[in-house]
Amino acid sequence: MLIEVKSLYHTYDEKMPTEWPALTDISFTAAGGEIVSVVGHTGSGKSTLAQHLNGLIIPQRGEVIVDGMHVAAKSPQLRQIRRLVGLVFQYPEQQIFAETVEEELSFAPLNWNVSGMELKERISWAMELIGLEDSLLSQNPFELSGGQKRRVAIASVLAADPQILVLDEPTAGLDAGGSAELVALIKKFRRSSRCVIHVTHDLELALCISDRIIVLANGRIVSQGTPLQIAEYLCRNKVKGLALPDVLSLSFELREAGRTAGITWEPERLAAMIGAPR
Repeated sequence: MLIEVKSLYHTYDEKMPTEWPALTDISFTAAGGEIVSVVGHTGSGKSTLAQHLNGLIIPQRGEVIVDGMHVAAKSPQLRQIRRLVGLVFQYPEQQIFAETVEEELSFAPLNWNVSGMELKERISWAMELIGLEDSLLSQNPFELSGGQKRRVAIASVLAADPQILVLDEPTAGLDAGGSAELVALIKKFRRSSRCVIHVTHDLELALCISDRIIVLANGRIVSQGTPLQIAEYLCRNKVKGLALPDVLSLSFELREAGRTAGITWEPERLAAMIGAPR
């Protein structure tokens, strides 16, 4: 499963005094088995890009292609694209509406005409993947803890069996434990040969979990590459709204001073570098 973005542009309030170019000439690909993070400051265009990926926003210029199908207005393939690309918004628990967890998880599959035993299997798979007990299915989701609500909301997207999962700031508002659980879920989903596109302002998290990183600033891609390539770029080029992790900043300074041979954002690796003979 491959998603391609080619020379994508988007302007809000086009031809009006408040005209604002949100995306300018965005191009990248993401394939099954990859975690691709899109990082940038607030207002960099991250969420606008995320909404293009499953057709919530139709390209004004450029292309978004999912498994060979073009995202386009009135396209007969748009419904299939939205089935393949699951989008989880920031604070997804605010979108919960059903009276039981089971009803919440059934909503999306039922819209894709999934029923009977297949529906039960989808719900069970999503619950297991997200780390929730089946005993919660009969409970009111509004009575669950904040972390459980977040996982139920994500499971409701997973129950539709998407091949590409787009997560917009998935760890926002979560404590360290909740963030760790969500990271484990992202990695588990990737291991099933599906694609994860992770939209975040958290550079440290992106460096830790990604196969590739795309850096946005003012609606443009300023760099994209492996985590190590992006770390090197950001150490040498300041990007608005992106703060370097302390460990990365220190490791860069030590390398530039000739104290270490490389850079890292991992504390244990930095300690090993400092202790290694030169």
